[in-house]
Amino acid sequence: MMNETRSSRSSGKRDWVAPMVILAVALVLRLIHLYQIRANPFFYHPIVDAWDYHSDALRMIRSGDWIGGRAFFQAPLTTYFLALVYKIFGVNLLWPRIVQVVLGGFSAAGMFMLGRRLFNEKAAWIAGLITACYPLFIFFDGEILAPTLTLFLDIVFFILLFGASKGKSSWRWALPGLILGLRALAATNILAVVPVFWIWILLRGRTWHWPSRRIALATVMFTLGIVVVVAPITVRNLTLQDELVLVSSNAGLNFYLGNSGDYGARIAIRPGADFDEFVEKHVRAGRRVGPEMSGYFFAEARRYAAASPAEYARLLLYKTYLISRGDEIMRNQEIYPFREYSGILRLLLWKVRLPGGAGLAFPFGLLLPLAWPGCLLAFRRRNGNALLLLAYGAGYSLTVIAFFITARYRLPVVLPMILILAYGWSGIRGWWNSGRMRTAALAGMVMLLVLSNWNVKPMPGEMNPDAYYSLAGTLADEGDLEGAESYYSRALEMNPRDAAAWLSLGLRVYQERGMLARAESCYRQALGVRPDYAGAIYNLGFLAELKNQPEEAESLYLEAIRLSPLTDAPYINVAALALSRGDFGRAHEFYLKAYGVNPENPRALVGLGVTTFQTQGFGPAMEFFNEAIKLDPEFPDTYFNLALVYARSGKSLEAANHARYALKLDPMDNDSYIIYANQMRAAGRQNDARRFLEAAIREHPNLPGPRQALASLVP
Repeated sequence: MMNETRSSRSSGKRDWVAPMVILAVALVLRLIHLYQIRANPFFYHPIVDAWDYHSDALRMIRSGDWIGGRAFFQAPLTTYFLALVYKIFGVNLLWPRIVQVVLGGFSAAGMFMLGRRLFNEKAAWIAGLITACYPLFIFFDGEILAPTLTLFLDIVFFILLFGASKGKSSWRWALPGLILGLRALAATNILAVVPVFWIWILLRGRTWHWPSRRIALATVMFTLGIVVVVAPITVRNLTLQDELVLVSSNAGLNFYLGNSGDYGARIAIRPGADFDEFVEKHVRAGRRVGPEMSGYFFAEARRYAAASPAEYARLLLYKTYLISRGDEIMRNQEIYPFREYSGILRLLLWKVRLPGGAGLAFPFGLLLPLAWPGCLLAFRRRNGNALLLLAYGAGYSLTVIAFFITARYRLPVVLPMILILAYGWSGIRGWWNSGRMRTAALAGMVMLLVLSNWNVKPMPGEMNPDAYYSLAGTLADEGDLEGAESYYSRALEMNPRDAAAWLSLGLRVYQERGMLARAESCYRQALGVRPDYAGAIYNLGFLAELKNQPEEAESLYLEAIRLSPLTDAPYINVAALALSRGDFGRAHEFYLKAYGVNPENPRALVGLGVTTFQTQGFGPAMEFFNEAIKLDPEFPDTYFNLALVYARSGKSLEAANHARYALKLDPMDNDSYIIYANQMRAAGRQNDARRFLEAAIREHPNLPGPRQALASLVP
């Protein structure tokens, strides 16, 4: 008995040695990659989807509001993951990458464990090592995006699913359901594959002669696990927006991008003038942002498919071809240029192009052909575990094909492919020793090798211009105008017909620096590319206003409204011009229009508060001011205008308090210092005002406002 116990313990220890080796290999590769890519300019300046995740996570932890105010546009798990990491470790973009590196390491170890549980030790080593070294896994572990979470949860899900199938307790089926529900909060399309698992449970139960009651209970518990996680998000969305949104409302937009005709042009649309115009389509059709937008775009895609069935069928075939190609297709930014920063990627992610259109896009261009023998073996042996992996991979591929193909969205399909590859090559005798099987395997591998690598595209050596455009915008947000200018210019060198880049260069760099002539030149360059570009016309109007040409400014604002009636800024500027000349009726009319276009713009609400005060008095005006504060409690203009309203109502101390709060939010606002001093003097609180203003002068010695305000206190 003692010897058996020692042997069991020794075997148990050995069982963990191999996964730890895989874990170590994966961690070393990922940490080296992470160290090397720190020089990449996007490392601390995420763009597009990564920026959305990051900024939403920051909003959560800074506001303390982890629920939000409307239905989720993107699946929320990645945002919550980032917020939790920032809450624990602090706001630094290195930390979520370190956590993802750890998750990526455990994913590789988990693939080893899956390979051993489902097949054999040799398959486990093959699956674990490929996962540890697969360059796209390594790459996305270093990006602020969803794949690391989705892949980790996929592996945990399959471990729990196969574990539940071997146990006798029906409640254990709820565990993989819970993980699958959590996975749906990172990428919702996984829910479309749930019927594959229902069928597998049914077939597994019948194969093992389970009672019908046990099969039904296992299916119910599995489904209940999914519902327990997803239902609260659905209820939250319904409560906040009074519309049914299962998880997120961006599905319709993404479906339309991949199913509306000119596929290449649609999916190439990036942030900028074209994207803004594209997204406005649903609002022009009378739909609100959110679920109505999703429904509108779904309907538009269905109309296209119904009107052009043959063309749509060709599009689906083309997307099926794309998902099988070895090329890694970008979404927000090119992947291959990151090889410049990462020796790991240079070693593991590459292409070879041969004369005549052939070549090799490594690794996916080799992975798919090498998985083919495993597919044949699974069917020959009727291996239920392998067949489930095949069905899942095929089903998930269909969900990607239904939208559009990118490396990021295809990545979950790689996991079952690796396991099937490991199964086939660990059992090579099972197909090599059979003449028919060997012929079928070799022929299939050759065909898939040609299909996946035909007309391999060159590896881009530089990032796509719209990625530089987005990076420039992030740098401008951070106040790095020199860096923003550099990357806007780089984007324009690559694509001089990018109207949005010309506009942003003028607005966010030159106008910000006070270089108005250069800003105007940029706006006119944008109009040279797009003569109907409302954003450029609006900003020319703003420059006219700065030149004290109010009539010219208003004319340009009205033209911008005509071209883009769904943009609120021109309405607000027309209203402000009317307000400045005392035309409260026209000002109120245009503030009201701005509010109708965007009810979440505090400037429109503050303007309505001011005009309502002039026409209806203090009480009705406060309703608008209170709504503005609720919408954005840190918008300084709200408190500045409240100070004016209180001052004109004879409430000097309240006016002074609001002016001081405006200064807390914006200490550089000279006008608020003057209002504060005048109202404190009217309230008989000159000494308190003097102390505050003297402290402001010490803190901002070059700011004229505090000195002028202090001088106004002298009798």
